[in-house]
Amino acid sequence: MRPLAPATLDCTVTWAESFRSLQAMFDRADVVARGRVSAQGPTLVYGYDGIGRFPRDARLTTLRISETFKGAPVGELKIVEDVCHGLSAGADDEWIVFAAAADPRYGPDAPGPHAFTIGGPQGQLRLSGGRVSGPYFAFQKVARSEADTPATDLATRLRAMTGADAEAHSIFERHGWTVVRTGSVSELVLPTAAAFGAAFQYLCGEAPVAHCADLSGRIGLDLRSGAGQDARVLSFVLEFPTPIGGGAYPPTGVAVAVGQRVIGAWVVSAVTRDVYAVSDRANVPVDR
Repeated sequence: MRPLAPATLDCTVTWAESFRSLQAMFDRADVVARGRVSAQGPTLVYGYDGIGRFPRDARLTTLRISETFKGAPVGELKIVEDVCHGLSAGADDEWIVFAAAADPRYGPDAPGPHAFTIGGPQGQLRLSGGRVSGPYFAFQKVARSEADTPATDLATRLRAMTGADAEAHSIFERHGWTVVRTGSVSELVLPTAAAFGAAFQYLCGEAPVAHCADLSGRIGLDLRSGAGQDARVLSFVLEFPTPIGGGAYPPTGVAVAVGQRVIGAWVVSAVTRDVYAVSDRANVPVDR
């Protein structure tokens, strides 16, 4: 690591997930908790190629948890740090972590369960001297935006926060879908009402946003109510886990949230890449 600026660190990694808001990280995480590092040591995680499984070095950090803001309360949390190790065991350091369950197929082999912090160090907020503190990695947008925030204020906000993922889960499950896990959470500004008829590939495949608004309307959601507003797009793996090494892939559930409410939802088939109403479960191609 090389210093970029005072209290700023750089790590030459491009993260698949990037977060701009605390709410997006809260939506994405399975567990949000506060604690101190109680143990650290080396471990192995695994990748896969055309030949098979190969190991690489990682670090396993155990946090002793003092408060859980999301998820079932736990006494400790074992965090796998793959690259850009951020969690430290300084005497004055506490951490608020935003973590998701680790897939055991990728390791480590040590007794679990294990978790990883979402977006690597993006999901790690250091508390020192009663405030959010650095040093920061360059890509830690949320941590840097919360710099010097009193820990008591941050904890109060987290206690009051509701994850849009829980509401989205209930929507999909109410219509017969099995939600395997949260896939990702991204942030964008919804098009204006006048632009809903124009193609917006990222949000609704090749169809106009108006099409996904109509699909959402079938289950009582109003995507148009969020026109022109900041929104979060949550994706979910449905029905069965993503396979390793090719083969069929599960359908994706998509939910759009503004604030802490879900205003739109639909399903994307991995077979046809078409979008379907959440209520159209029987007609969505699902090929294992």
